[in-house]
Amino acid sequence: MSNQLARALVAVAVVCAAISVDSVRASAQNPTVVTGRVVSDSKAPIVGASVLIEGTTVGTVTNDDGRYTLTVPGSMRGSATLTLRFIGFRMARQLITLGGIPQSIDWTLAAQATQLQGIVVTALNQQREKQTISTSQQEVTGEALTRVAAPNLISALSGKVSGVNITQNGNMGGSSRIVIRGAGSILGENQPLFIIDGLPISNRGFSNASASGGRDYGSAIGDLNADDIASLTVLKGPNAAALYGSRATNGAVVITTKNGRGAPAGTRVSFTSRFTSESPSVLPKYQNQYGQGFGGDFKYVDGAGSGVNDGADESWGPKLDGRLIDQFSGKAQPWIAHPENVSGFLRSANTVSNNLSVTTSGRGMGARLSITKDAVQGLVPNTSLDKLSGSLSASAVVREKLTIGGSLQYVQNNGSQRPENGYTEGNPFMTFTWFGRQVDVASLKNKYFNTDSPYGLANGSLYNWNDNYHRNPWWQFSDNPAADSRERVIAQISANYQFTPWLSGLVRTGGDSYRFNADEHFAPGNIDNADPAYNGGFTGSNTHAKETNFEGLVTAKHTFGWFDMTLNVGGNKRRNDRADDSFATRGILVAGIYNLANAGITPTTTNAEFHSAVNSTYGSAVVTINKLWTIEATGRSDWSSTLPKNNSSYFYPSLSSSIVLTDLIPALTKNNWLTYAKLHSGFAQVGSDAAPYQLQTLYNGQSAKFSGQPLYTLANTSANANLKPERTEAVEGGAEMSFFNDRVTVDATYYNKKTKDQIINLTIAPATGFSQTAINAGQISNKGIEALISITPIQMSNGFRWTTTLNYAKNKSR
Repeated sequence: MSNQLARALVAVAVVCAAISVDSVRASAQNPTVVTGRVVSDSKAPIVGASVLIEGTTVGTVTNDDGRYTLTVPGSMRGSATLTLRFIGFRMARQLITLGGIPQSIDWTLAAQATQLQGIVVTALNQQREKQTISTSQQEVTGEALTRVAAPNLISALSGKVSGVNITQNGNMGGSSRIVIRGAGSILGENQPLFIIDGLPISNRGFSNASASGGRDYGSAIGDLNADDIASLTVLKGPNAAALYGSRATNGAVVITTKNGRGAPAGTRVSFTSRFTSESPSVLPKYQNQYGQGFGGDFKYVDGAGSGVNDGADESWGPKLDGRLIDQFSGKAQPWIAHPENVSGFLRSANTVSNNLSVTTSGRGMGARLSITKDAVQGLVPNTSLDKLSGSLSASAVVREKLTIGGSLQYVQNNGSQRPENGYTEGNPFMTFTWFGRQVDVASLKNKYFNTDSPYGLANGSLYNWNDNYHRNPWWQFSDNPAADSRERVIAQISANYQFTPWLSGLVRTGGDSYRFNADEHFAPGNIDNADPAYNGGFTGSNTHAKETNFEGLVTAKHTFGWFDMTLNVGGNKRRNDRADDSFATRGILVAGIYNLANAGITPTTTNAEFHSAVNSTYGSAVVTINKLWTIEATGRSDWSSTLPKNNSSYFYPSLSSSIVLTDLIPALTKNNWLTYAKLHSGFAQVGSDAAPYQLQTLYNGQSAKFSGQPLYTLANTSANANLKPERTEAVEGGAEMSFFNDRVTVDATYYNKKTKDQIINLTIAPATGFSQTAINAGQISNKGIEALISITPIQMSNGFRWTTTLNYAKNKSR
């Protein structure tokens, strides 16, 4: 992120905070100010309800007490219809008089079909009535995301959205993967695009995974703080996300953060503290009849084969009957099982999270500052993760028709000793898979930590139960430090100008920038990562990446009799840059000095840069007839730098429609068993470009030298100058219904999508000089059904309500 952009954002916050009532009143015509409070049937305040002048883009939302302040530009005269909407409640309307006359209007909203009606944030970050949306999407409120503590944002979505498959890495701070409606690309990206306050952000995963194992440092979306999120909408599949371009082939997740707009005048401070503790609910089942060894025999000498089967790590030795046998302690001890030798190594995983937020608001302006500190203690000893995140958002009416807003998020992650995955000593469960059942893990700890020797024995050797294949697990996570850090800045600034009550223009620019560093130090004797002839080894990696976007959007929204029309036309310019550096050696000369100058084995180094750009134009038209029949068409063209010039431009359209049957045929609700029914269907086509540098065969630089000269080798993959974009076509159809006065709701969709012209590396004959070549080939199809069913068995007059939500999804991929 550029310093100029960060400074500009801070300047916006200062300007917003400095705007006074007098500056707003200085316009040529006095605005109309409408205030009031919104409550439910039970008189509870409704937070986040949308208050809007119908047929325009002038609106606001209610604060934590259900209160709102709406400033209508003085240029709007006569009468207008004020609408109030909130998901789960019936929409309300009120006729008001404009022209500088202040008004106070309080509302009491009646409950409506949960999940099926209300206001949601959809593509291009626009608010839409859900009953006018003709594609499948689902909203999750910020309250639902934070009601139960979760490791990260994606984990918090588990079980809340139908048709979404979420897999998680159980390690501390591990990444989570989200796939909507099945994988569509063989080698490309299959996760959705993430949008925060209109700005695309990265969800790249960080790891140093290899064939044998490696560490998972989490995914970028885990940097977001759930406490700062007001709402999250999942746009399922290309039909819902066609306007976001090629990266939304797999759907999109649109996130809106909290801000100070709509809050009561003044300043409000909030502090929240959370504590969670975790312990393993299920551990592998181990036998406790036989100890270490083979054929019923075992005697320890050095743990490397000098004794009787003491180099073995399998438990096929003597029966655990209490007999005295020489063990790694150096003396004969009772040969008994230690069933707690796995659970005794682990500890409680505790998380302490503290959040401080400050919200300030005045007429026409608002700002919010949030700071969160998380401290995580991992299940494995000596593992920890600290996270500091800050969020600043502000907006203000600078002129009667001009609104400027911006947001800034800063995140810093610091991890220590994250456990590894796979078949490696850095994964404690790999060690315990082979652990001798007679081994007392507590004695390994006591002897290692409570002697003057750095390794537990007077001769400087490691106090351990087996020296052939394993190391003392306490030593593994104490003397082999692995530290990682990630700093991230997400910033955006926007300006919205209201040309007329029905025409507005938006300009937004912003970026997402992060820097990631990881270092691993391996002590002498490390089995997997150090040469035994040397005094340890080390690895290091650095990544710096950023994405910048600049977009403009013009929105026209007007009502002509029975017709409500919305037209959007816009363009976007995107640039992606990334640089990767790494170095490693399996041997150092002097123990404890992890520096390239101390390398005993020539280090391997890599250095790579990636740059790409996409320019786009797009538009959409939405027509709603008599509030019950909606037709929507979208179109977008992308020009990608990663494709050849003759194939660099690709256009993709979408067409969808929905109809509210219960409004079209009111007799359907005559018997009260059917409350609401809507049908929707759609078709979409989306393109996807290639990864950078697949058009020309490149040379790879080597860290070794040839007589002091640079050494290069030709890549093993032959490039293809005639690549085409991948293409995804999708159709869907579904129904949204509620029964028995909204006590039962169903949202079900059938979909069928196909992705063809897959960009893959095909194996070819080595005689060509290459082992692979990049081609367009193959097709993946996904078809299935997804359904969200909500049932309210108990709903009492005192406001108590019990709702159960069920998700069902079936996907068939070929």
